[in-house]
Amino acid sequence: MLPNVPDGLTLRWSPAYQPQWDETPHAYVDAGVVGAGRSRRLARAEDVQRSFKAYLGVQHWDPSRWNLPGEERAVFFLSLFRDNRTLALRTYPTVSAALAALYDAWNALA
Repeated sequence: MLPNVPDGLTLRWSPAYQPQWDETPHAYVDAGVVGAGRSRRLARAEDVQRSFKAYLGVQHWDPSRWNLPGEERAVFFLSLFRDNRTLALRTYPTVSAALAALYDAWNALA
């Protein structure tokens, strides 16, 4: 279950977003929504009054493409911006975890 969006923060989901995959980011890769070594935005959050925006998405990483050891993986990411400056870029195992981090970051701006 996704947490409620706080008042003052607008959240717009992409048509590519699939709620049934909130705990399985690799499903986006398996379905061809995200290509190998690529990322895709799934949502944009914005609070114009605080000059804040954020992107939530899914990213695929395959270290073999760079001749590096390790297994391929897919994760959800959250990028945070204020006044057009990057505050953070982090990865999360679930959409709920990314949303919780988004809401925490937004609340910290108050």
